[in-house]
Parts: sequence; C-alpha cells; structure tokens
Amino acid sequence: TTDKYDRQLRLWGASGQKALSETVVVLIRATAAGTETLKNLVLPGLGAFVVMDDEAAVVTPHDVCGNFFVSINDTMISRAQATCKSLQELNPDVQGSFLNVPSLMDAVANVDSWSNLIAPKLAVAAAFAKQVLVVASDLEPHLKLAVANTCASLGYNCIFVQSYGLMGTVRLQTSPALLPIWNPKPRDTLPDLRLHKPFASLEDLANSA
Repeated sequence: TTDKYDRQLRLWGASGQKALSETVVVLIRATAAGTETLKNLVLPGLGAFVVMDDEAAVVTPHDVCGNFFVSINDTMISRAQATCKSLQELNPDVQGSFLNVPSLMDAVANVDSWSNLIAPKLAVAAAFAKQVLVVASDLEPHLKLAVANTCASLGYNCIFVQSYGLMGTVRLQTSPALLPIWNPKPRDTLPDLRLHKPFASLEDLANSA
C-alpha cells in the first residue's frame, strides 16, 4: 500500500484514524515530555496542534540537552515557536501553530481568558476539528488545578504529563460520557492454533498415527 497511515489503520481502524484527524491538541508548556507526547500524535496524523508557552520561555542550553525538538541554533528563540516548527516537519499533513502568552496562569485561569487567547487559534482548524484535547506538561500544582477546572468547564479532555528524569506520571481527566470505548477488542478469547489446510506430509503423518 502507498498509504503512510496503513500500519495504524490496522491497529485502530478507519474510525479511529478519522477521530484522530478531527482532533486539535493544545500543548500547554513545551517541555521535553510535552513535545514527545505531541510527537506521538503528530506522526499518526493528528488534525492540528497549538503549542502554548510563556513569552519568557526561550530555548536554553538546558532545553537543548533534554528536548529532541530544539537545537543549539534555537537558543534564545521562543520555545513554543522552535518546537512547533520541528514538530510540524514530522508530518506536513498536520497543521501546527504556536502561542506565546505573558502568563500561563492568566491564560488558563478561566473560560473567558481561554476564549480570548486560544479560541482564535482553534477557529483556524474549525473546518475539520470535531474535538479538542489538552496536553498539560510539567505544570506546577496551582497551574494544573487551573487547567483542570477550565477544561472541565469547556468539556475538553485533558492529559497531564509530568516527568521526573527517567520516570514520570500520566493522568487523564475526562467524563465517561466524553470517552466511549469504540470497537473494544476481546482479550479473553483463546487463540485457535488448528491448521485448517495442513501440508501433505503433515496430513500423511497424522493419518498414519
């Protein structure tokens, strides 16, 4: 096949691929954990993404050492801009943009501030976007709470990722009504190991027993 998404279509089917292509992801804070999470959605054909970070967050030597999506040439450039450019290069079919805000806390504090800042970015992808997923990366507890409350008010699913060196945590915030399980695959079916078309010598051996 010439379909670059063939492998994942075999995994989650056409309905899963369609759902992914109709999703816009908002990444809050472009850390290594956040950009790696977004990479795993961009490669299989996400609809669009927005990288949001503080205006003061520029690429530093520390970022270069730990984040695959920035380089030494990006030093002192907006971290959101640098990571957005690198992520978009992974899949030209995916629409990417970035947003620098004076304060992440002010941007996600309530629905009104979110609407004023994020809504215009989401409107660009409105033609195909059916759902919004928020990925919040390495946020402080008070920021996590603000994001959680705003996403709950807007009805958005949210994934919180937190990295601690080689370890980390992933938390999902959603409602059962917002996350139905489509086409669940059975896990308790015994495999059928019978040979329905045995080769001739094996069939002769079985018949002679």
